[in-house]
Amino acid sequence: DARRQIGGAGLARWGVGIAVLLFLLILIPASVRVVPVGRALVVFNTVTRSFRLAGQGVTLIPPFITQTELYDLRRLEYTMTKTQGEGRKSGWDDSLWSPTQEGLQVGIDLTVWHHLDPLQVITIHQRIGPDYEDKIMRPAVRSVIRLVISEYPVMDVYSSKRAAIQDEINTKVKTLLEKDGFLVDEV
Repeated sequence: DARRQIGGAGLARWGVGIAVLLFLLILIPASVRVVPVGRALVVFNTVTRSFRLAGQGVTLIPPFITQTELYDLRRLEYTMTKTQGEGRKSGWDDSLWSPTQEGLQVGIDLTVWHHLDPLQVITIHQRIGPDYEDKIMRPAVRSVIRLVISEYPVMDVYSSKRAAIQDEINTKVKTLLEKDGFLVDEV
């Protein structure tokens, strides 16, 4: 009778040991994240309500109590164009239409090369979210284009002052977007 009790207790310990081992085998892979090169992972702890930024490489994430979002820190392009198959809205005409000084409508295709300020990624995540291009970048660029193009006659837009107009747009877009943590390389 004593041998049965000892054998039953040993079997119970084995069962608990196997359960703990299975739990760890599930928990450990769920805790390890690989952040690709040129990216950053925003980690929000729902218990402590704190944010942290995990850089590229292997990082440990407590499962079940965290929410994560991956951001690309490399140079990105945001293109608005009429050409089918190009740009973010490739299914339709996404060029910008703006009135000139005379009130004539001109169509403009453009690309914004930009990247996120690594020191501002958490702030961008909190204030704007991962769809920042549609919420902030696109409306800001459209506003600047309309403001600048409306100051010039149509002949200047398509000829002699094109480079000056592009420089003015570039400067104004940079000024407008950099305060929100977006570094604009070129428009």
